[in-house]
Amino acid sequence: MDKEERKRKDRIRQQKNREKKRKYVMEYKERSCCAVCGVCNALIMDFHHIDSKYNSVSRIVNNNNSLETLKKEINKCVTICGNCHRCLHMDNDFYKNSDIKHLKGKVIEPFEAIAYGRIKISKYWEQKCFKKR
Repeated sequence: MDKEERKRKDRIRQQKNREKKRKYVMEYKERSCCAVCGVCNALIMDFHHIDSKYNSVSRIVNNNNSLETLKKEINKCVTICGNCHRCLHMDNDFYKNSDIKHLKGKVIEPFEAIAYGRIKISKYWEQKCFKKR
């Protein structure tokens, strides 16, 4: 096998690996809801890191990392919608008051968080992130 053929096979293998990881991420997001507000839409879900961060999930998907590395990184995260994720990073006081740490690495089922009292959108949250202008 010549050098060009080996490169071509490597590119194909890497592309298949990326597709497998993208599919895993989308399926994970489709099964999960926002840990803060409860919205369920895979297209707007982000992974919020609770503990140490090896790398961002999107970088692991696009780089030549394994599916196992991706799963380990996702287990350090909580799924949160884009709006809640930005609000959470906007103000660290909200993060201290939130109770999402125990949800790390778990798939939040639709309305599960509401049913068990895990979602607490406080007046603080409403005042800081949903101000009427």
